[in-house]
Amino acid sequence: MNTLDLALLGVGTAIAWLAFTLPAVRRSLKIKIATISVIYFLYSGVGIATDPGLMAEFAFPYFVFLACLLLGVLLGAQLNVKQRSRRPIPREEMSERWWSNTSASWLAVIYVAAIIGQLFVTGRAGELFNPSSILLESNKGDDIFAGRLNRGENSAFVVLGYMKLLCIPFFYIELQRKLGSRWILQLLLLCGVTYLQVTVAEQWGRAALVQPFLIWLFVLLAHKRISGKIFTAIIVMGFTAVVPILNSITVWRQGGDFALTDGLGANISAFQKAELSYPSLYPIAREMGASGEYIERYLLWLVSLPFPSSLTGTSFSVSRDFSEEILGITYGQGGFYVLLPSWLGESFIAFGPYFALWGLIVGVLIGLMDRFLSKTPELLTYDAYLMALLFVYLRSVSQEYIAQAVASMWLLLFLYALSRLRREKTGASTTEEEISK
Repeated sequence: MNTLDLALLGVGTAIAWLAFTLPAVRRSLKIKIATISVIYFLYSGVGIATDPGLMAEFAFPYFVFLACLLLGVLLGAQLNVKQRSRRPIPREEMSERWWSNTSASWLAVIYVAAIIGQLFVTGRAGELFNPSSILLESNKGDDIFAGRLNRGENSAFVVLGYMKLLCIPFFYIELQRKLGSRWILQLLLLCGVTYLQVTVAEQWGRAALVQPFLIWLFVLLAHKRISGKIFTAIIVMGFTAVVPILNSITVWRQGGDFALTDGLGANISAFQKAELSYPSLYPIAREMGASGEYIERYLLWLVSLPFPSSLTGTSFSVSRDFSEEILGITYGQGGFYVLLPSWLGESFIAFGPYFALWGLIVGVLIGLMDRFLSKTPELLTYDAYLMALLFVYLRSVSQEYIAQAVASMWLLLFLYALSRLRREKTGASTTEEEISK
């Protein structure tokens, strides 16, 4: 690795981080900008710096995409913003405006029930008491992908999945409302729900292993129970502790022995090879997007997000297409595995020579979500969940993040629009009565 190139990309990323943090008016927005900058550098910048050829070809696109992404976040957060009082909204008033506490409780129950329902419709309920079967891949092989295809054809499974997606915000609303400052209970509940989900998925990947703890840390950060410095220190120390375990589990899942014998340096090197080498595939991503065929597919997919993909037929997986292009085999065939292009590589596929435009679009969506969620204090824990989701999906593709984050908000947005319509009608009726008097 060229240390000078790495330093150049690191300093440039830090400057962009600071430059776009200064105009950010909300703490949640500053956290998202910091998360994007750091993880983007790790999964794109570090890999680019390892190869002089990649550095010469992709250093400039690296900074252009980062600038457009962060600019989009600020633009989305500022769209149609009016000066509002930041006073806490009383729970009673909030319930009248958004949801009743009873309905939120039921929707949270439906979220958990939908996950359990998926366990039963796929016949995997018994696996709850056999965790080793989830971790081990050696005896499953290509059955993992075949199982995913079969689940996608199961109508009951798909319906339950859509119900679960729509109810995610209300699970985190209730997590905040019912457990409050009982942080350990929150962590245990997050671990339990994650275990249910990975049992449904039949696979426990690296992200799933750390996700409940990551969500929990972001919840603590969002509620100001820990500072940004403490959060960073925990992440760094956790990284040094967890990386050897994750590497050993990966070897074990592939049929090897579980052993924590390699030193920290060797484990970090293995992690870098497995997780930070995505930029080596950027030339292929650029070739895939050269024709511009994905522009229409992405735009249609964005417009159809409010509706189940089984009805629209516009859904696709860019990481699956990317993997098929490189491996030369189709999803589900023997020897298939998923390769990730990272957000920068995805932008080359999505919009070809106009890759920066995709960064702007994604940034605007992130900013809009931040602006919407910042209006209501009871959505703080759900916003923390989205921050953790952003942290995790910055290693893969933005399509997966958008599909989870944006699509999970539709029911929440519907209730918000309904409450505003009700208030407007009430206001109009009051005005008419005053006029008649």
